[in-house]
Amino acid sequence: MTPAAAIRTLRAAIYTRVSKDTSGRARSPREQEADARRDCERLGLSVAGVYRDNDLGASRYSAKDRPEYARLRADIEAGRVDVVVAWEASRLARDTEVFGELAKLCRKAGTQLLINGRMHDPDDPDDEFNLGLGALLAQREVASTRKRVMRALDENARTGRVHGRLQYGYRRIYDERGNQLGQEPDPTYGPVVTEMFRRIAAGETLNAVARDLNRRGVDRPTGGKWEGAHVAHIVKRQSYLGHRTHHGVITYPNAWPALVDDETWHAAQAQIGGRGAQVKAADRTARHLLSGIITCGVCGGRTTYDPMPGRKQSPLYKCHRGAHVARAAPVLDEAVRIVVVEWLTTTDADAVFAPVSDDGSSERAHDEVAALRGRLDGFYEAAIAGTITAEGLARIEGPLLAQIAEIELAAKAQATHLPADLIAVVGRSREECEAWWDGKDVEQQRGTLRALFAELALLSKRREPGLPPGALGLRVRVAGSEETHIV
Repeated sequence: MTPAAAIRTLRAAIYTRVSKDTSGRARSPREQEADARRDCERLGLSVAGVYRDNDLGASRYSAKDRPEYARLRADIEAGRVDVVVAWEASRLARDTEVFGELAKLCRKAGTQLLINGRMHDPDDPDDEFNLGLGALLAQREVASTRKRVMRALDENARTGRVHGRLQYGYRRIYDERGNQLGQEPDPTYGPVVTEMFRRIAAGETLNAVARDLNRRGVDRPTGGKWEGAHVAHIVKRQSYLGHRTHHGVITYPNAWPALVDDETWHAAQAQIGGRGAQVKAADRTARHLLSGIITCGVCGGRTTYDPMPGRKQSPLYKCHRGAHVARAAPVLDEAVRIVVVEWLTTTDADAVFAPVSDDGSSERAHDEVAALRGRLDGFYEAAIAGTITAEGLARIEGPLLAQIAEIELAAKAQATHLPADLIAVVGRSREECEAWWDGKDVEQQRGTLRALFAELALLSKRREPGLPPGALGLRVRVAGSEETHIV
């Protein structure tokens, strides 16, 4: 065997990831892979495999598993990988604990890490420090951004500032510099919303209004044909009274021009048993979690709480129009608690934000952010090289990260139907989510249910023969989704 043949080519595993790529111009996994392949070619590495996790977060707030990352770990442990290649440390993890576990695994297997074109040996103290610093900075960035997002949501709710998805029937107002000032009725679709409220308040059914809108060719907010549920979603919204709400409570009245008056709005709610985001006077002294919130799946009417006095039977939630449906109140309360906690623990934190496309502003924002991140990378490299102290890096990093966060927030439309304190616990552990829910009083819990669910309905076990055995018969639909689940 010749000396050249005795030299084994190192096997490289390329890992790529993005949390989400809504603009189509972000640093995609394909672009990350191309950079990694160039680094492998430069260093004479053989690409043994590519591991790609798309639309998956890697921070402590991300609840979704990363299947390709798990496969990579298994291959490292099995001795099939000599070098892990990644565009930057944050692609592998934005959590120091997770990154530390990976470094420990690589150290045990004798695997090196090639990050941003630079080789690191996790068994070398200096390289271990540099890897740890990169992971720590990535974790700090995501935590700081999350904190700013939560603060922005709270501030917007308190001051009545418009943000998020544009409501059907309105259009945004901007100044000469492109700064958003507020919103005003859209001349085309504003009258459609007003008409919906007027017709429902007069006694027309949701389906009848939907059929007429389809016949006339009226556009839906997201395209497709109108259905009764789409009309109900609009008619239930208190924001068409012009009020900014937060967690079911009006935080800034008359924040923008109304499309419906109070009398018509309340008349429409009475016709459809509307829950929406409104806070009725009775709710301010509500003693029971689900009365008036869960609807009857037979007639569509609201449910009431019956304490069953004088009977050796648990209190009930039952249809107020008749004996269509009835369930034991303690059982139903606990079922809804489980549904809320399950949604919180299994939903990706990134999923609560819903960016929308625009006329090029997202592209401009991406370019600005890329330039700022390029500057940050230079400072990070200087810190690693020792030409900038940790204190100097902190003074530079803070303002730049704040500027990046502001640009990214300004370029995105955030979903506004969820209260900020709920968003803050999305993706956390079951224990944290249970403690968050149990720490609220009944009124706060009811406000959360109104914000989170577009539908909570009790089905009749006699009229729904297809219910799974042992099912409680609670139909659940989260706001912003068309998918329903049966508990």
